[in-house]
Amino acid sequence: MIAELFRRLPKIGKPTEKKSEQIDVKGPFARFIGNGWSIIEKESENRISEFADIEKVLKSVRFVTCLKGHEKYISGEERLRRLKKSENLICLGGDIFQILWGKLSVIPESWKNKVNGLPRQICFDGVLLLDPEGDRYVPCICWGIQTFGIQLKPLSFEYFGYSSPSAVIDKNSLNII
Repeated sequence: MIAELFRRLPKIGKPTEKKSEQIDVKGPFARFIGNGWSIIEKESENRISEFADIEKVLKSVRFVTCLKGHEKYISGEERLRRLKKSENLICLGGDIFQILWGKLSVIPESWKNKVNGLPRQICFDGVLLLDPEGDRYVPCICWGIQTFGIQLKPLSFEYFGYSSPSAVIDKNSLNII
């Protein structure tokens, strides 16, 4: 089953570091997904892209797991349900993910720290992707021992724990209505 999931993941290119080029905050996220994949627009968050000051946005980011009590992991779908209950939190979506993928130098060093000895995988639950078979995914920025990459995590799996938080912003910190 795992091999099948990896086979269905879209091929994603290498990140680029464009120093002289302006970042297109409203650029299409669709270039990161493959044939038959789509963005679930009605459940995706796009309000953060309205802010031109990416540094202010990144300084306001918090990482939340939505774990309760003694839970070590929950499914991505359960985490989304819990995130939606919090009226003040806005999940970062494809717009911010695309900015970070296109300009690695703006990613804060603190985001790369390990959590309980495990590499951190920061999930962008503000954009939901649908594969050709109808499975839902979220994109994540990941750090290995010395490597950087992205993953598409299926929401049906139960491995969303301490080392794979959701990147969120309190809407009050950016004066978002």
